[in-house]
Amino acid sequence: MGKHKSTIDWKSKLLDLLIVIIGITIAFKLNTWNESIKENSELKNYLQSFKEENDENIDNLASIIEICKNKKQDIDSGRVVLTSDTKLANADIYGLSKNLMTFAQFYPNNTTMENIKASGQFELLQKVDIRNQIISTYAAFDNAVAMEKLLLDYSTDFVTPFFFDNFNFFEKNKSNTEALRNFKFINLYMGYIMLLDQQIRGYETSLRQAQELDQKLKEMGLEED
Repeated sequence: MGKHKSTIDWKSKLLDLLIVIIGITIAFKLNTWNESIKENSELKNYLQSFKEENDENIDNLASIIEICKNKKQDIDSGRVVLTSDTKLANADIYGLSKNLMTFAQFYPNNTTMENIKASGQFELLQKVDIRNQIISTYAAFDNAVAMEKLLLDYSTDFVTPFFFDNFNFFEKNKSNTEALRNFKFINLYMGYIMLLDQQIRGYETSLRQAQELDQKLKEMGLEED
């Protein structure tokens, strides 16, 4: 009885293997393409949110800069009274206390930045050239807020106690007006002005950063809110 040799159809096997490889490659490409579309869509949504958030921050910064500059102008007027021979009236003292103990604070909207970091998708920003601009803009906001705290702490710890010790807000004629003439308060006053100047510069730096970011987002075709 003769032996039968089994033959392998190598061409058929190679063709089957090739079909499998092509199928896997196509599936991988489709999956990658779908992921890319998804990531690009998410990135666009984030950038649009950054645009809308940045518009709000620009408006808020412009407003608070104007408020602080008006406040500084009023404070400078008070300095003239303090450093001159003009009689320091109770109305002047009240105006000084109001300007040195009240604050307008900047509350930056950073919701989009917090969301993209919390989601673990911050690396999406690596796809766009404005990544560093976004980071530097929000860092400028943080710096402006830190400068606000310096001024607030200074007023709370030094200026406000001085007014409370030397000015009667209910019976103004009993206020110690001479105390506001001495070097201690004048030094406190000048320190306040220096910190306010620094705060205004911080706001202006933040505004410039935000405006530059706004321009770059517009160049990318992001729409106004």
